[in-house]
Amino acid sequence: MNTIYHNCKCWALMLCLLIGLPFTGIAQTELFEMVVEKTDGTEIVFRITDDYPVLQYIYGGEDGVNTLKVQTVNGETYIPCPEVKRLFTRVAENIPEPSTVTAKSYTREYGEENPAFEYTVEGGELSGTPSITCDAIATSPVGVYTIIIAQGDVVNENVTYVNGTLTITKAPLTITAKSYTITQGDALPTFEVEYKEFKNDETEEVLTKKPVLTTSVTSSSEPGTFGIVVSGAEAQNYDISYVNGILIIVASQTGISQIMSAENGDVMIFTIDGRRVDNLKKGLNIIRMKDGTTRKVVVK
Repeated sequence: MNTIYHNCKCWALMLCLLIGLPFTGIAQTELFEMVVEKTDGTEIVFRITDDYPVLQYIYGGEDGVNTLKVQTVNGETYIPCPEVKRLFTRVAENIPEPSTVTAKSYTREYGEENPAFEYTVEGGELSGTPSITCDAIATSPVGVYTIIIAQGDVVNENVTYVNGTLTITKAPLTITAKSYTITQGDALPTFEVEYKEFKNDETEEVLTKKPVLTTSVTSSSEPGTFGIVVSGAEAQNYDISYVNGILIIVASQTGISQIMSAENGDVMIFTIDGRRVDNLKKGLNIIRMKDGTTRKVVVK
């Protein structure tokens, strides 16, 4: 298959001579239009601008029929040469006002669905509806994405399309340290956190840095209320905030007064190194109650 390309404003006459079609005039301004008159009496009209239309004569396509291809800013038109009676130009009538179609820009959080994309039109009224697409989906990471607006089924010729942007921002994520209550002398618990709320069924595995929990408390700290501080987490798609927890240390449930008032044989007193003694000693004492439970008592 062989092809020859011609710009309408410079080469339409040459093309007509080449394929043996009559030709009348050639426009030099965009106030003119090129007309393909078909053998059935119908016309196909193309607006002439500085760059379009571009004519391409195709020798023998897939079906062996020579074809005239007309390319404009709005796309391509293929016309079998046996159906073409003549080409000519004429002064254009009812020239539409130029239009600018602009896709609106949007901002949404990570994990949300895209909004319904809309557009604005300035200038001439559109005939048809442009297409609007964007590559971003709910799982797309934080960033800026192009909202592409294109011709769609718009038939206007003098239309400028301006793309918009979709900005995806970080979603809020709250990390809360759990709170605990222990008895004085007990070992500290393993601190844990709760998350609210991950998107797209994600878990803490998406964190690039895990949260760190700290407290000033030790197992020998006095009874009181202490803070459990959570910090240090990081994630690509989340804006992280923190809620600290509380650690409450209560005095031993079996106080010295209970031990001293217990009847003989009701309790057994041991030192920290396991020696049984008759009375509470200074420091940490281990008390075994009559019911088999144990308590810790600190004597200062």
